[in-house]
Amino acid sequence: MIIKGIISYRMSDSSSKSEGYRACLTDMEGKIYKLYRAGRLAYMDEFFLPFDGKELRLSGTYEEVTDDFLVESVILEDGTEIPAEGDEEENEQIN
Repeated sequence: MIIKGIISYRMSDSSSKSEGYRACLTDMEGKIYKLYRAGRLAYMDEFFLPFDGKELRLSGTYEEVTDDFLVESVILEDGTEIPAEGDEEENEQIN
């Protein structure tokens, strides 16, 4: 599945043990998807920092019950696809 929208960091799970900032994508209709990568903690995952505030497409798997979206890759405006299993250092070149 591919979703398109603007990535931002939001406080999630306030007042719980899981409280923290996590990347989300808001699509054009206002639906919010909570983003995460396989095998990584969703909170303050620095992989998404270079994309904060940018409109992008993401490929992955949507989990309807939780509105979580398992990101497999980020697709830039020029069509370049960045695998989500990459390290944060690889994404620094995007800024």
